[in-house]
Amino acid sequence: MVKLKNKHFNKMVFLPFLIVFSIAIGTLGWYTIYQRFFTDQGEVYQNWKVDIGKPTQSTIIIDELGGLGLDGELYKQYKYDSESIKRLEKKPYWIKVTNNNIKIVNQKVTDFTDLFIENDIHAKKNKRTLLRHPINLNTNCYYYIKQNKKKPDEYAIFVLNPIEKKLYLFENYL
Repeated sequence: MVKLKNKHFNKMVFLPFLIVFSIAIGTLGWYTIYQRFFTDQGEVYQNWKVDIGKPTQSTIIIDELGGLGLDGELYKQYKYDSESIKRLEKKPYWIKVTNNNIKIVNQKVTDFTDLFIENDIHAKKNKRTLLRHPINLNTNCYYYIKQNKKKPDEYAIFVLNPIEKKLYLFENYL
């Protein structure tokens, strides 16, 4: 009779434990999927394989992406807290903006922002938007240019300004 109670006890403990464990694993799995595909950092990683950390805020400044073909340009700004920006600044892919290369980086950003103004039906609106959201590029900044290996005309320009705690992202899809 004692053995029967012990088996009953094992079933009563094991079944709820199994249910709670399954729920925990399922929740963790869905959270991982959410982080990988439905957050700003996951989206950037999926598109460019660049880890931008977890921003506190993201703002789409100009979105000129087409429909399903996903061609066009996108300009986003990400804001970070102090610790996150320090971790992001330590990533190995950043290139420091110096007096020697600031003109080149500025020209690349200008060429990109000109795409929003040239040959676009929203040119006036985009010009006003760019004036309201300037890119503050100086020698405290870092940059990284990532090109799509399969489609060389697709690229992204990342500009990190640790003083402002901002990351500027310019994406061009063709």
